[in-house]
Amino acid sequence: MFKVTLHCYVICKIQQLIVKPMALSCCTVCHRRKRRQNREVAKVVVLLVVLTFVVFLFVDWCLEMNRSRVATFSEVGRAAVSARTAAQIRSSSLG
Repeated sequence: MFKVTLHCYVICKIQQLIVKPMALSCCTVCHRRKRRQNREVAKVVVLLVVLTFVVFLFVDWCLEMNRSRVATFSEVGRAAVSARTAAQIRSSSLG
């Protein structure tokens, strides 16, 4: 708010030097315009924060799904090794 006030103060002082009656309306218009710009910037910042959070959640979810899929593949690999070991034991005991 201080930057808005300082910015508008400088503009209004310049306007007062040039045309005195316009100075008050100039200040009012300047303050309104600056406040509106600040609100728009705040909306964009909030939107960026929300989007960043959503992307973070999505990436976390994808990584979690990938971890569970890797665990499933490793379980299948262990089962295949166990079956191969069991077959080798059977063949060695038969022969």
